[in-house]
Amino acid sequence: MSNQANQSSAAGIVIVQPAEATLVRPAKGWERLVAVLCHLSTIFCTPVLVNLLVPVIVLAACGPSSEYVTKHAKEALNFQISALIWLVISAVACLVVVGYFMLIGLGVVLIILPIVAAIKVSVGKDVHYPWTFRLVK
Repeated sequence: MSNQANQSSAAGIVIVQPAEATLVRPAKGWERLVAVLCHLSTIFCTPVLVNLLVPVIVLAACGPSSEYVTKHAKEALNFQISALIWLVISAVACLVVVGYFMLIGLGVVLIILPIVAAIKVSVGKDVHYPWTFRLVK
């Protein structure tokens, strides 16, 4: 503690100085592009579950060098795994009529949310998908 803080505490007043703020480096252009591709892989790579491979490959290739890319690749991967789980639940629920409505809603969500996420990521904002299980940390 500094002398000023010691003197103030002797008088009954404690001065707490803020800790040094950690500066977050803004994402570079290539980092934002790769993060956008991770989120859009949900829409464009849906056949044969290739959409799960894109974030995994990005994590392996760019993960150690960029915290920004790692964060968004994990978020996209969690969303895609959660979407697969919700798809299985909806398919089972199709035995009852409710499943068909769930499939329609899931289809809309699988198109809209990745587009919104890609737009937010392209300008450097954070994205958190709703109703997503955080399996990859």
